[in-house]
Amino acid sequence: MSPETTLFLLLALLISAGLGLWAYLWKKQFTRTRLLLALLRALALFLLALLLLNPTINRVETQVLKPQLLLAADNSQSITLLQGQEQTKEWRDRLLNDSELQERFEIQAFRFGTSLDSGDSLDFSSAQTNLGRAIGDLNELSRGEPSALVLLTDGNQNTGAGLRFGNWDEDLQVFPVAVGDTTRYEDIRIRQTILNKYAFQGNQFPLEVNWRYTGNAQVTAELEILLNGRRAATKRLRLSSTNSSGREDFYLPAENAGFLRVEARILPLANERNTLNNAQVKRIEVLDESVKVGLVSAIEHPDIGALKQALERSGQREVVQLKPTVSTEDLSDYAVLILYQPNGRFQSVMEYLENSKTPSWLITGPKTQWSFLNASEKEFEFRSLGQKEEVQATVQEGFQLFDWNDFDPSNYPPLDMTLGEFMFEQNPQILFKQKVRGIELNQPLLFFPDEKEGRKAVLVGEGLWKWRMHTYRTEQNFEAFDQAMSLILRYLSASQKKNRLLVESEGTYRKGEPAVITARYFDPTFVFDPNASLELLLENKDSGETAVFPFALRANRYEMDLSALEAGQYTYTVREKTSKRQQSGQFEILEFNYEQLALFTQTEPLNEVALNTKGQLFYPDQWASFERTLLEAERFVPRQRSREIVVPLIQVKWLLFLWILALAFEWFIRKYRGWI
Repeated sequence: MSPETTLFLLLALLISAGLGLWAYLWKKQFTRTRLLLALLRALALFLLALLLLNPTINRVETQVLKPQLLLAADNSQSITLLQGQEQTKEWRDRLLNDSELQERFEIQAFRFGTSLDSGDSLDFSSAQTNLGRAIGDLNELSRGEPSALVLLTDGNQNTGAGLRFGNWDEDLQVFPVAVGDTTRYEDIRIRQTILNKYAFQGNQFPLEVNWRYTGNAQVTAELEILLNGRRAATKRLRLSSTNSSGREDFYLPAENAGFLRVEARILPLANERNTLNNAQVKRIEVLDESVKVGLVSAIEHPDIGALKQALERSGQREVVQLKPTVSTEDLSDYAVLILYQPNGRFQSVMEYLENSKTPSWLITGPKTQWSFLNASEKEFEFRSLGQKEEVQATVQEGFQLFDWNDFDPSNYPPLDMTLGEFMFEQNPQILFKQKVRGIELNQPLLFFPDEKEGRKAVLVGEGLWKWRMHTYRTEQNFEAFDQAMSLILRYLSASQKKNRLLVESEGTYRKGEPAVITARYFDPTFVFDPNASLELLLENKDSGETAVFPFALRANRYEMDLSALEAGQYTYTVREKTSKRQQSGQFEILEFNYEQLALFTQTEPLNEVALNTKGQLFYPDQWASFERTLLEAERFVPRQRSREIVVPLIQVKWLLFLWILALAFEWFIRKYRGWI
């Protein structure tokens, strides 16, 4: 309060007292009642002046700020597996009940597994551990004040970002306490298996197995691959401290169509403690690609032999050479027809293609009768210039009709064709364009017309046999050319019927991990239908139990969450109840628990995070050292914080109440005496 304000208040007090005495005692008989009324009047006037002047009152508040001690206990199952539950509980109780630490710190207790929870009760039931997330959440709670984080954990993390990627405030110091068994046991495990989702019947499919060995002994182990429970391949692994990891590649047979269960497992070592990580299971779907192909030609040409050998290489296709006079009944035996340099004799074949919409591959050349072909084709017209020319290919970027491989015939020998110009009803998908004498023409060499009249491929040139021979000269095999021809035929032979119900699922899921089947349903115009009624009919093959579940709509798809299912093999049918359309499949949920893969207490990452935050790693038998470190740390000293609080007197509500009370008493006494 300033001196000027104090002077005004004294003056107000004198004036108020004078006015009170003048009103009731000036030239009047002195009585106690008049004296009381004079005092009440003086008090009311002074309080009114006080409120009008509104002086401020300054006061100082002092607060003692203790540094935070954040206690986070690992509540995962691996703590029990490594026999660290008693150590964790003992340290937790000590920290919460230590009087010196309570006097020095503000202690808060948490527990963590997949996520961080407040509280100090522990049951060690969490199926996963996310150490990085726990430290990150506690870092947010530190509020930028000097804080000590005590982690009671075995250091085994199996979900979330690793500790080495953490970025925490400088005010947070982490003091891990490594509980559990720190003894390093000999162990071998399969880290990862890499397998495609699909394979074709009769072919071989690749499997990659990555393994890791922990130990110092020189031992051997046997890696075996099981297909539907039967041993298909084995390899002997030589293990040592210098040969502690590796990758093994297998090529396995896909004999029968359907789902194939692929298990990679390493037989346990003599002294191995944890064998749950010795195996991994996946599923692959084997597709039946068997196709009968009719190759119709009125002439003999080396291209016919080259195509036959290339397409029959996989063993899944049979290519039969036919004459143009083949009967319609015989043509119906073939899934795809290849027409080689057609002429007028192909009339019945062209009529059959128009009526049946059978996929076809048209290969033209100098001997093609274009007048006949233009009269038969609806998708395009070729205006021939009558000039024979050698033409090379240039691959077109952005081809999206199907996945093309790395086959690029740009530098291959030229094909023979008749120059001309194509006219199209609708723009086709062009894979190769023509290049004549180094100049690229805006004309297709290999293209795929619109599918309205059935799937079709058109190659404008003869001489494929030269491409196949060139492939052998440069690569010592025919594989690149043969695969390219197979891709074209695979596209043609694929089912042309668009499926209005599409279902996607994995072959295997691990219990406890997200497991979802997704489905999409389209209306007759093939626009996604958000009003469809989809249900999942599920059967457990092990127990025979069945159940029906409705799908949930998620944006532009339907989803069914399978995470709650028990481990086992399941078959399913996804059905749209209104249209009765359905798709079936199968999957397996594997019994799996990340926490059971813990071999020993991981001290390295704990020590790393302690060093990065200027903390220190401790062990369960180092309580005295731990307590001394915290109590003697200069940064963890309670701080006294003072602040000055300025309160305007008008905010003191009882002064207003006192002013009203003084006026009320004065009025009551005067009324009682009959003076008003």
